[in-house]
Amino acid sequence: MEKKSIKKNYIYNLCYQILTLITPLITTPYVSRILGADGVGISSYTNAVTTYFILIAALGTTDYAQREIAYRQEYSKERTKVFWEIVLLRCITGLVSIILFAFFIFSSEYRVIFLIQAVNIFAVIFDISWFFQGMEEFAVTSIRNIAVKILNILFIFVFVREKNDLMLYIASIAFSTLIGNILLWGKISKYLIPVSIKDIHPFSNLIGVIQLFIPTIAIQVSAVLDKTMLGLISEAAFENGYYEQADRIEKICLTIVSSLGIVMIPRIANVIANKNDERLKYYIYRAYRFIWMMSLPMMFGLISIADLFVPWFFGPGYEKTAVLLKLLSILLCVVGLSSVTGVQYFVPAGKQNLYTRSVIYGLIVNIIMNAILIPQFFSIGAAIATIISEIVVTGSQFYMVRKDFSIKNIFKLSSNYLISSFVMFAVLILLNHYIVNGWQGMIAMTVLGAFIYVIILIILKDEMIKEIEVILKRAAR
Repeated sequence: MEKKSIKKNYIYNLCYQILTLITPLITTPYVSRILGADGVGISSYTNAVTTYFILIAALGTTDYAQREIAYRQEYSKERTKVFWEIVLLRCITGLVSIILFAFFIFSSEYRVIFLIQAVNIFAVIFDISWFFQGMEEFAVTSIRNIAVKILNILFIFVFVREKNDLMLYIASIAFSTLIGNILLWGKISKYLIPVSIKDIHPFSNLIGVIQLFIPTIAIQVSAVLDKTMLGLISEAAFENGYYEQADRIEKICLTIVSSLGIVMIPRIANVIANKNDERLKYYIYRAYRFIWMMSLPMMFGLISIADLFVPWFFGPGYEKTAVLLKLLSILLCVVGLSSVTGVQYFVPAGKQNLYTRSVIYGLIVNIIMNAILIPQFFSIGAAIATIISEIVVTGSQFYMVRKDFSIKNIFKLSSNYLISSFVMFAVLILLNHYIVNGWQGMIAMTVLGAFIYVIILIILKDEMIKEIEVILKRAAR
């Protein structure tokens, strides 16, 4: 089978990942003004709670199935068998999750909103993006979802017109996810062949799935635990609203930083299967370098423009979001690095036990720090707790791989990007007081920051910049 281009797959996956988050990014300035901080907070809280049941429906099958399909790219019968086994297993776990969810929402004050959020659980059953990712066919998932996302944006701007339209807003997001997943089924037939139903054993994958379910649930619970505890402890929907908006911007930037990882998983799995250790180290070190190159300028950039960006983008009443955005920007580096160690190395290498341990350490720390900090500092406490817990995850993973990869070399890879980011940051801070608030100022700051960053990297003769220059010259021919 012909190997897919990593660069092309990265671009396709980047488009897909950004598109998944671009809808709330485009609509956020509008929605934040229409629904207010409390409306955004209710949406954030109910979605966070629903996520726990989505985890039950998925049961760790995403990473497991992607890896198993990657192992069987060249074997039609085996990959078809795995496909139907995972689909059937998801149908069973999805049904169990829906039943549990029905009992949970029975007495909730947000019962109607939770019923709408339940569509996200049904969406898991129809999700087969893991198959195309395992086959390194990222164009399929990217292109197929563009029309759905555009329609979702149009729906929000046309029909969400006042504060009482909160349920319409939540429904538009949930149903767009479901429709996008259903549309993927139109492309699946060309990759499958007929197999006997007697050969399909959905529970044969259960042990492997559960092994990945533990770290998956720990990661996902950590991701929404702060919002859940913030909603329960503070009992103020607007605090979740502040946090949700900062978290949304940070997640979009993190998508750009870590999107290469999804592309690399099937390639690394294939390299490991062929026992090519030299190539494995090449890919992993390159992934670390890419994380440094993308995360450091974004982190310093968000810190430098947050005070100007937040009031312009979200409107009045979200001033606290600027502080949260500065704090959460630290996660771009921390989570980016752990995505390489955990997702790109531990999972394809079958070292789920190490991956599980690291994320459980982080989850425990997150619970403890949330309980201590949220009652005193509310959303700021939740942000600090998240940062500390993610540092624990990344630090423990580095300790676990110290014999496989040089930690010293990993940090040495950051030198050029740290220097360039710091120069960019210093210039932007100096100019902060002279930039007029508004979209013109934001564009000017962003373009200037990117220009300074790239120029410094060119001066430093950075390896990644040299490769980009070669690619651009080839494209121009």
